[in-house]
Amino acid sequence: MHEHRFYGVSLYYDCICLHRSKPCRMILKWSFLQYLIPLLLLIFHQYLQKAGCSSIILRSYLDDILVVPTCMGVWLFTLELFLTKINRTSRIIAALSGVLFFSTLFEFILPLYLINSTRDYWDILAYFIGALSYLALLEFTPRPKSA
Repeated sequence: MHEHRFYGVSLYYDCICLHRSKPCRMILKWSFLQYLIPLLLLIFHQYLQKAGCSSIILRSYLDDILVVPTCMGVWLFTLELFLTKINRTSRIIAALSGVLFFSTLFEFILPLYLINSTRDYWDILAYFIGALSYLALLEFTPRPKSA
């Protein structure tokens, strides 16, 4: 039985039988709050928008703030499954990469090709705020001590 840790999430898996075509047994043991918080906020905000209960500021920028943390959670979790350890530098690189990716795609490329897409430079600030808030969430989330 091997143990793999990802910022408070203990992954226990037994991959001895992989070469015999048996599925790898993986049990996730810990709540994914630091990964689910941005996703749940994003879903809740979409629900509020559909119900017509969202302000102009929230409609304009909350999705942009939450998109980078939502994608970073999945990205860092996936990286941790393939790498042995994610350190602070790789988290910062992931955050800046997310900001760069979403800024380039939604603020520079898509407005050139889509009529309904507009360029809003305040969105870049919102992506950056989302990345910083997610880094702060990761930084201040208690992690279990290594065994």
